[in-house]
Amino acid sequence: MEPGTVFPPSFKPRSGKWLLVFLLSSGLALDYLSRLAIFSVLPLLQKELAIGPVALGLVASSFLWTYGLLSPLAGYVGDRFSRRAVILVSLAGWSVVTLISGLAASAWQLVAMRVLLAIAQVCYMPVGQAYLADFHGPESRGRASGFFQSGSSAGIFLAGLPAAWLATHLGWRAMLMTCGLAGVAFAALLWRVLPRAPQELKSIVPAEQSRDSRSDAAALLRMPPMLVLMAAFSITSITYWILFSYLPLFVYQQYRLSLEAAAFQATFYIQAAAVALMPVYATIADRWTVRDPRNRYLACALTSFLGLPALVAIGAGTRLPVLTGGLILFGLVMASSDASWLAMLCDFTAARQRATAYGLLNFCGTIAGGVAALFAALLMKRLGLGIMIASLGVMYVLVGVFLLACGYWLLARNRSGHWAVHERAAPL
Repeated sequence: MEPGTVFPPSFKPRSGKWLLVFLLSSGLALDYLSRLAIFSVLPLLQKELAIGPVALGLVASSFLWTYGLLSPLAGYVGDRFSRRAVILVSLAGWSVVTLISGLAASAWQLVAMRVLLAIAQVCYMPVGQAYLADFHGPESRGRASGFFQSGSSAGIFLAGLPAAWLATHLGWRAMLMTCGLAGVAFAALLWRVLPRAPQELKSIVPAEQSRDSRSDAAALLRMPPMLVLMAAFSITSITYWILFSYLPLFVYQQYRLSLEAAAFQATFYIQAAAVALMPVYATIADRWTVRDPRNRYLACALTSFLGLPALVAIGAGTRLPVLTGGLILFGLVMASSDASWLAMLCDFTAARQRATAYGLLNFCGTIAGGVAALFAALLMKRLGLGIMIASLGVMYVLVGVFLLACGYWLLARNRSGHWAVHERAAPL
């Protein structure tokens, strides 16, 4: 296969479409490994670099603030230029930054590397989502997005026990350099095998490029469903970043486990549950949505309500079986939202807007997550990490309410065509 082989207009087979999902999902695993591995070795960093509470909060939040501020621009880039090229440059860039991060000699150098990492990674998620939508129609988009997002679960797990094991035996610097080298190798592989968009999409590009990006973004911000999804996405991001940034530390301190055991407990069960349950949830949601598009919102809302008991069990439990049960239940909650964001966006956006729309979600989510991660670092000694984690469950009740409002109130106007973009399902 020549580098960047273009699929012909007749490209529809399951194998090609799902191979693309696997490749992008594997890249997303490396994305999350690079951004989160550092949190599994915080005790080592605190000891060697003398990181205080403020610097610790900035290590967690500087990435998110940079990522969030640049997310709308990242969406614009993905809607106006070759999505394949943007994905490759992003992957190679963050891999090099991760490798160099292993040379950091102070907390502030590490913060600077986190900013550069965010700049390199910001395009991958929104552009990857839009790239999948180029190949998958409404009948498989939820599953494709869910499988793609499952790469984040794999990356979060790899950033736990494997990263902690490497750091314990080889040092945290060697661990970061190993992650960076793996990304560089995978970028070289994708350059050979990642396809270009189908030929029929090329006729759309000139029209897309002629549009004013600011007017497109303004149009998205005038859509009530978009505003509601931005609010829901922000809430889930706050929960994710507090949980994934500090859960290994919480388990390490609360249950007095070893560094490797704490990292395993904090990452394996939740991510394994998310990966295992996602295809089941996504298949049911895709098929249920055929009957009524609003059913996707109902399904995601119902599972979001389970975030309350899950997070209470994680933060307030005192026994490992209770913690494990909460993590598994929250894995289902994660799977439902990961398999739904792209499909819900496609209900009311055009193809030319999808990377920008997902970029706007990332903007709100990462800014909110960055602020939350910083405040969590400053308040963890006063309130305790357990109380903060348990209290996040209330926010998932709000997520469920927002999704119900989006599906059953705002999208009720679909029938009059005010916001919805109706698509014909592409044959498999």
